[in-house]
Amino acid sequence: MKRLLLALLVCVGLTSPALAETLGYPYPIPGPSVGVRGTPSLYEFAMGNRIIVVKATGEVWSHDVTEQYLSGGYLIPGPPVAVQGAPTAFCFPMGNRIIVVKTSGEVWAHDVYNTVSPAYQIPGPPVAVQGVPARYAFAMGPRIIVVKTDGSVYGHNVSATLSAPYLIPGWPVAVGALPAQYVYPMGYQIIVNATDGTIWAHNVGGTVGPAMPIPGPPVAVGEIPGQFEYAMGTNIIVNNVHGAIWAHPVYP
Repeated sequence: MKRLLLALLVCVGLTSPALAETLGYPYPIPGPSVGVRGTPSLYEFAMGNRIIVVKATGEVWSHDVTEQYLSGGYLIPGPPVAVQGAPTAFCFPMGNRIIVVKTSGEVWAHDVYNTVSPAYQIPGPPVAVQGVPARYAFAMGPRIIVVKTDGSVYGHNVSATLSAPYLIPGWPVAVGALPAQYVYPMGYQIIVNATDGTIWAHNVGGTVGPAMPIPGPPVAVGEIPGQFEYAMGTNIIVNNVHGAIWAHPVYP
């Protein structure tokens, strides 16, 4: 469990995730099932030391994660998320905010603490609707990253407003010989999990680096399929269709 404690220190900002180089074997995080009871789950991701689940009703539920266990799910009261207005294209965390990108390209945010704030728009140009279709979008530091279906990567700087999109030159992402089943950020790397469970990483700064294999056991290809996969600190988290949470530690 020391591995998960290190991951939690990263999540709360006491240390920074180093670049991923090797992948450890999965271990279960004991506790109740996540995201499989009641209304179907639309989105799931880590926010600090919490697993956040956004339901099809817009309700937001949370499970606290410690070095020993996973807490029971509890409702974070507030207005619904990602279900009002134009359809939602992408929903992801950025610090203590839930970011909602609409199919119109509008970007909305909810602050999340003990409650969920009303949605407020982040003004600026539309996100993920221009040019080649967008396949993935997520936060990486103070910017929104958009990965297109051709593998090109664009960024929008986020402050009180959104910047115009700009190409981050470099290598294409998630367009290799094996299709990607999950793509998400871990620190300043884009992690790609291919359909055979192999994990690849692109370093992202002023450019996008080439895909580097992270050697280790396959991820999310066991007998019980995964339904969500994301990073929590220095762990890759997999929630399978039964709601069981597994973690793969990632070592520098």
